[in-house]
Order: sequence, then structure tokens, then C-alpha cells
Amino acid sequence: MTRTPIEPGDIREGDLIRKLWVKCPAVRAVATEYVAYQDGDAYGPLVEGNFFLLDRPKPPVVLPSEPGHYLPAYENPKVFTLDAEGIWSCGLRETSIERVKHDCGNGMVKLEPVAETARKMRDAILAEYIPSFKANDDVVRKVAAEFGVTP
Repeated sequence: MTRTPIEPGDIREGDLIRKLWVKCPAVRAVATEYVAYQDGDAYGPLVEGNFFLLDRPKPPVVLPSEPGHYLPAYENPKVFTLDAEGIWSCGLRETSIERVKHDCGNGMVKLEPVAETARKMRDAILAEYIPSFKANDDVVRKVAAEFGVTP
């Protein structure tokens, strides 16, 4: 178990802490281990001492519940799919929830269909860039239709 020095103000609820202090000059250092019950919990009547972080529990991973395709928030080439029945897969293989949580513990980004991205782009172009060029309106709609976006 590694001991990482920590300031009392950096202690978080649930941290496993070891506190070392000198009870009196004639006695050697005393150590106490405890789980912090709140942020900044410097256990005991004396706040003086050296604090070490032994373990900090990770928050639970919350996975999306909306069906779709997802990428891990960090650089990872895997695409995970959640189907309408709540089953996760990666590529053509079904995968466990534990595997998805392991690979996507830092968050996920939902991928949207190409047609949805094209619709947003078409709407933005029509609203912002060419309101006075009616001839270009038809060109934008034609190109958007190639990506599955219809009026």
C-alpha cells in the first residue's frame, strides 16, 4: 500500500487515511488509519500530524441508457453500441457491462447519425450564411439530400 502525503483540506469523503503524530515527546509516533466521513476530515482532537492517502475510492461509472453508438471520451478506437434491449456490443460481439465500464470509465460521447449532423449543418447554413442568396438555398438543400436530409 503506497502512502501519498495529503493536506487535511484535500481529504475527501471515503478516503482511507493514515495519520501519524507524536502523542508526547517521550512516546514514539502514533499512527491511526480511518475512513474520512466527510471532506476535510482530519480525524482526532489534534489536527497536527502527517496525513497520508492510502486509498481513494473511484466514483461509480454511470453508463448511458439511450440506445445508440458511443465512443469512449479518451482516445480509444472502439465504438460501443447499446441496442433497444439494453445489450452492449463492441463491433459484432456482445460485451459485458463491466467491460464497457472499464473502457469508458472516463465518460462516453454519443455519435449521431450522419443525416442528423447534415441537417444541423444545413439549418445553420440556411439561417446564418445565405438568407439573402435564395439561389444557393436550393444548392444547400440538394447537397443535404445526398446525406439523407430531406426538407
